[in-house]
Amino acid sequence: MATTDNRPMLRELARKHGVLWIDGADLQRLKDSDALSGLNRMTEEEFNGEIADIDNARNGRVLRDKIDEVKSAVADRFGPSCANTALEGFQLFAREAVNAHPASAAARGAGRLTYLAAAIAAAAFDFASADTALRPSAERVRHMTDAIRFGANTEGALANLRWTEAAIREYLPNGAGLAQVVREKFTAELNAVPAEGLAEIVIRLSNSEKLFSIAKSLEKAAYASHLVSFDHLDADTKGFLGALLDFADISRPKFAEGWTGHPQADTGVSGRFMEVKNDGRKVSDKSEEGSDKRKTPPAPGKNQRRLL
Repeated sequence: MATTDNRPMLRELARKHGVLWIDGADLQRLKDSDALSGLNRMTEEEFNGEIADIDNARNGRVLRDKIDEVKSAVADRFGPSCANTALEGFQLFAREAVNAHPASAAARGAGRLTYLAAAIAAAAFDFASADTALRPSAERVRHMTDAIRFGANTEGALANLRWTEAAIREYLPNGAGLAQVVREKFTAELNAVPAEGLAEIVIRLSNSEKLFSIAKSLEKAAYASHLVSFDHLDADTKGFLGALLDFADISRPKFAEGWTGHPQADTGVSGRFMEVKNDGRKVSDKSEEGSDKRKTPPAPGKNQRRLL
């Protein structure tokens, strides 16, 4: 629990009841921390304000309600169920980003929400994968596939299906036939979910301990003062986000064209970086320690040997 209250008695009460207590002094130390200063992040108020502006322009609360649902899942049922809720939010936000006018406030706001939902999904998948950390790879993939399709309780979902079938058989005319139709349609819809490919990627990333780093990278991108474009994400983060876009049946190129990112510097190979204007066009190439200009070699003289 976090509060601005500094009374020592509350900290002691929290300790006795096993509550992690963050008081005003702790919050002030975080604000004064050199490690947290200069991160060029939006505040939560600025982030929420940007999303509220988009919703208000449409006279609705669709984006705010969905991101609140995704955030609530973190505290309520972190793990497979939270990941599924985050995937639902991711699909909605990514479609909004693709359908909005390119480079508009709506596209950029939906892009931030897409990054945040993907970050929550990555963290929840990483947490869920720990349950089978010591099992063979094939079993881990099968377990993650079921988690993506059913949520946290696969057996509970199937039990509910069996109860529904029994109720249909008992109380509806031609109940046996209707129950069979329900089961077949339910099974067909489950099999239509492309969970295997995403499950394999999640397990591979969790094996190399990259998934949580990807979650942090996506969260940072969501709150960055200068919104990072899809093409400016690092390779692992871009790969995971691309897998989520494929899972949601959303075009990667169209999502990447939703807005132009304009970070101050884009790190490249061999210690070089590229200065970028707000429109994403390259301005100049420089090395980390100074100019990278090279003199043009002089033309060989008449008597100078040439290498053919």
